[in-house]
Amino acid sequence: MMIDPYSYIEEKKNWNLDKLYKEKDYLEQYIKNYKKEKYYFINSSPNVIASVYEEYLIELNRLLAKKERENKTEKRYIELNEYNEIKSFLQKNDFFEGAEIYKIFNKKGTAEICIKDGEQEIEFYLYEVDDFFISYFTDEIYIDSICVNNLDGKISLEIDDIGIYISAKSIKLKTLDIDNTIYTYVSVKFKENQNKTFYYISNIENLKIGDYVYVPVRETSCPAIVKNIEKFSYRNVPFPLNRTKIIIRRSSKNEFEDYNSKNVNEFKEDYSDFESDFKFEDFNTIKDRVKKLPYIKSQKVEWEGIKENDDNSFSMPFPKYDKAVIDWIEAFYNLKLLDYNYVENFNYLKDKTIEKMDFYESLSYLTYIIRGERFCDGLIASNLENGNIELLEKRLFSYLTEFIEIDDNNIRDFEEKDIMFFTLAETGAMGEPNGIEIVTKKENAITLYHTNISEFDVRKLYSKFSTLKTLNCGIFGVVTGVQSGFVHVDTGMGNHLFINESINNEFQEKIKTLQPFEIYNRWLIMGLDLLEFDWNKGNKLC
Repeated sequence: MMIDPYSYIEEKKNWNLDKLYKEKDYLEQYIKNYKKEKYYFINSSPNVIASVYEEYLIELNRLLAKKERENKTEKRYIELNEYNEIKSFLQKNDFFEGAEIYKIFNKKGTAEICIKDGEQEIEFYLYEVDDFFISYFTDEIYIDSICVNNLDGKISLEIDDIGIYISAKSIKLKTLDIDNTIYTYVSVKFKENQNKTFYYISNIENLKIGDYVYVPVRETSCPAIVKNIEKFSYRNVPFPLNRTKIIIRRSSKNEFEDYNSKNVNEFKEDYSDFESDFKFEDFNTIKDRVKKLPYIKSQKVEWEGIKENDDNSFSMPFPKYDKAVIDWIEAFYNLKLLDYNYVENFNYLKDKTIEKMDFYESLSYLTYIIRGERFCDGLIASNLENGNIELLEKRLFSYLTEFIEIDDNNIRDFEEKDIMFFTLAETGAMGEPNGIEIVTKKENAITLYHTNISEFDVRKLYSKFSTLKTLNCGIFGVVTGVQSGFVHVDTGMGNHLFINESINNEFQEKIKTLQPFEIYNRWLIMGLDLLEFDWNKGNKLC
């Protein structure tokens, strides 16, 4: 009798990675054989088994992802108990934009709140709680700011945007020590004479170059040879932690040779799928190729209807892409922008809004759309029509749009009337504290400037943006002292955006349904669109 997926996965929670991957291989092989009409179970219904196994596989993949995250390193933690230490830590490490609260607990006078943002995590423990209040809480939470105060011997913890308030006698903060936690990245190859190597994370002790290991790859696992071993801090890892798989176990030369001699390695003749080394090149290498990608606007795609062929068969409907679209697809391939690990990577970003995707995630999503056309006619067409492709390209190109550093010479190139957008980050703000970004439009030429108050005398900007002389930033994003000619918009967590009144009405229409953190992520693309920035030329001029 087959059990439900949740009972099935409950039995596997204590299995090690090696055993879990063997189970994964077994499930996938059965499903694959069923689809090829090769059944293992004669006395059972293959279609029922395959259907249940697919549900098992979903839960098993979730468990594997969780186990891999837990085993990526021996994590080191920081514990802070003093109010001043905690307040100082929060001011210096404001990483909470878009973070998720995944645990809230209050029982017998003890409150616990756990927050996670990617690999970073933070836990608050409050003792002898006398006030606990939550005004809003759902599964999807975006934190605006966290504040800790000490008043009359009582510690209070407040989380804005969600409306959490806790008052207690004492507090403890526990978080991952990202500066002293070291991740071991191992480069492996799958054939003796292979030059390409691929990154994995390892926790195996005394691993050496030349050792054999067993690693997950695509939808299965196989032996590989260790080519290099490197260690990185959290801030310097060569590839995102949440997209780097972990080595399963040690292997041996006999297992490696036996595996390859049996010709069961489905990648043996198709190593082209590994051309990206399970990662894109570094940003400076790939950005020059992205600049050459044509810009394509959203458009309606016509479909060819059902046709009767000469042999009395019928062809199914298919989208008719024009030359510009076909050239764009070919350019994406020719420029080698494909993410060959897009199937797995898409699982991480399918629920993420395009506006929050980073440079590499945007390329992964575009790869998913282009490659997905092979299995679903019209996938490119639907994403052209709904605007996803155009928005993804704008997201890509926005990372290539370089801001000119303001100096004593180029500060003369614009006046206050030329400023269309001006951003300011307070000390301790999310992103770049004390950072300033300026977008000017002068004689139809759009220029982007950047500076930081810590490095540039802000008084030199008073004549260019008079609001800087009178501006007063209060709590909850409220400011006073904004001079005429500009309108202020709070973009969350100590960040402010000022819009030229000449384009304010149109810009307000674009952002009227957005939260502050959403404006923070989208203002540049929306603003450049509003200024009629030529994306087709702009990306080539960066």
